[in-house]
Amino acid sequence: MNYKVAVAVAIEAVLIAISIIFFAPLGYMGIEVEPKGAQVKIDGDPAGRSPLYLAFVTPRRYQLEISKEGYKTLNASFNVSRFTKTIQQFKLEKVYSYEILSDPPGAYVILDGKLLQETTPMKIGGLTAGKYLLILQKDGYPSISKVIETSQSKASFLLSFRQGINVEFISNPPGAELHLDGKKVGVTPCIVEGLFAKTYKAELTLEGHEDLKQNVDISVNGDKVAFTLRKLNPLAIISDPPGQIAYLDSRPAGKTPLMVNIVDGHYEITVGKIKKQVVLPKDQVVKIENPEKANFELINESGAIQKYQGPSDSVLPKPSNGKYRLAVSIEGGRIYLSEYTFADKPQKVSSYVYSKDGKTIVRSVGGARSIEIVTPKENIELGMGEAQIDIRQIEEKIGKFDTLNIMVGQGVWSAKFTLTKAEIMAGIILEVEVVR
Repeated sequence: MNYKVAVAVAIEAVLIAISIIFFAPLGYMGIEVEPKGAQVKIDGDPAGRSPLYLAFVTPRRYQLEISKEGYKTLNASFNVSRFTKTIQQFKLEKVYSYEILSDPPGAYVILDGKLLQETTPMKIGGLTAGKYLLILQKDGYPSISKVIETSQSKASFLLSFRQGINVEFISNPPGAELHLDGKKVGVTPCIVEGLFAKTYKAELTLEGHEDLKQNVDISVNGDKVAFTLRKLNPLAIISDPPGQIAYLDSRPAGKTPLMVNIVDGHYEITVGKIKKQVVLPKDQVVKIENPEKANFELINESGAIQKYQGPSDSVLPKPSNGKYRLAVSIEGGRIYLSEYTFADKPQKVSSYVYSKDGKTIVRSVGGARSIEIVTPKENIELGMGEAQIDIRQIEEKIGKFDTLNIMVGQGVWSAKFTLTKAEIMAGIILEVEVVR
């Protein structure tokens, strides 16, 4: 017994010695950046986003490239020493961009004495904090000069070679694209120079808000004009069975499930013979249960169709082995739901999309654990095993979307399916089976 203990102690001592010999001489590097979330490259290779901490690093000098949208890229060196934990902090410098428009267009632009290659309209980017002298030149007109001060200047402005009135346009909320008489003049808040004392047709557009068209009389409004834009609220319309025409205040809105964006108010939603009253922004999801039976179709690879009829949660009898597409028959066509492969002894991994506390959850059970959003550029991991679909957080990463492609699992243990924004808001429930 004592002999076995002695051997175990000796082995442990050898392992500790090996760890000290091989890993102790290595260093530790920590990279902290203000603001957080900056992309870090080490010796030209992507290493991750800050803050970034790496252990067991070979002692030597490394070249860093730190970048983030809206900030100036920083290049720096990092020395890693043996037996040392080194943490360096970096701060990125914010850069500014401006849209320069002129009336008439086609003016040459000189920034701090340097002639730029493009003519107006154009965008100037990558300016660090400070003051810049902007000069516009066009044949047949006197030059125009303007001082751009990054702490005060608007992000977009129009300079006119014609004499007139300088008018400030503001909107609530800001950030609306402004057109006067069909020509873009800036993004609110902005100052438009050289306007005449007359009536202009103003058009404002801002994502998530109702387009605004309004006549503006400069001779009456003076040098400041304010607009108020009405916010659009999303309304998801779901029906069981799907694929039915929904009417919004007696006007066709589309086939269910669908998403419409409308301003606050009272509306009547009609699907089939069922009518429902909704009030925005209080109501965001309308679910209409239709007792009428749905017509299901299983279509094999050769195009043969097996038809079934029943409620939307029907359990269909298992067909013969092969690949099939499941569809719901509607007037004038069909809606394809899923693809299935049937075999004598299938290996299955099930994934579920379900509603929990008003939120849409994707859950994977079995071998397919990874849950990702599939985009043309990259796959964005949501989680392992279970993930919540948060529309706001996803739109911060990929922008506005109408449909979302989800992949559960990897390789042969994977399944892809598409959810609409309306389905996500409604917490739609479905099951996906991955057959290997």
